[in-house]
Amino acid sequence: MMKLTIKKFQELQAISTLDMPEFDKAQKLVECLTDKTTDEVEAMPLYKFDKLCKELKELFDINVEKLQNSKPKALIVANGKPYHLNYNIMQHPFNAGRYVEIATFATDTIGNMHNILASMATPLKWSWRKMRYVKMQYDATKHEQYANDMLHADFEHAYHSSVFFYLVFIHSIKSSKDYLVAEMMMKGVEQEAAVEYIETLLKVLDGCITQKWYQNLKLSV
Repeated sequence: MMKLTIKKFQELQAISTLDMPEFDKAQKLVECLTDKTTDEVEAMPLYKFDKLCKELKELFDINVEKLQNSKPKALIVANGKPYHLNYNIMQHPFNAGRYVEIATFATDTIGNMHNILASMATPLKWSWRKMRYVKMQYDATKHEQYANDMLHADFEHAYHSSVFFYLVFIHSIKSSKDYLVAEMMMKGVEQEAAVEYIETLLKVLDGCITQKWYQNLKLSV
């Protein structure tokens, strides 16, 4: 089965939402996946086109049971650079503003997958003295740089990691609800409004994680 990057999957996802006949959509998906022109895809033998469509379907059909039973990896290579993925929320200097910043990415889980991973990632460097990779200092000002690297990461690895992170993130918000409300109140937000915001945020996050977005894709094979 083909493997693809986050960037490529985002491009495929965008095409899958276009309002057009399914066969035309499938052709555009194949063009995107193979980086071929329309003429090149139209000249492709039908058996090869059908095979690519089937492989695309497999790529979109992320196995939910496999996701739930698998252990997310701690190391990811993105744009040729190694990163450590941190799933422990408490190891980051999180505050109310940071929670809200990351939560906004959930409104478009696929479109923001590289941003989600960048929020989790700590760059690594090889230490000849220790003969292993060591963590570098996370630099919040380089979030965009990290995110751009993540665009080149393997999509399936990234999907498993980002969804697992959000499950941890949701649990963290639920257990830190009083703290977050207090933080917002210190910034001048009324208690009732702060509580309502946190509850709405949790509903949005729960919906983003549980939706089976990949089922919306229909390929003509």
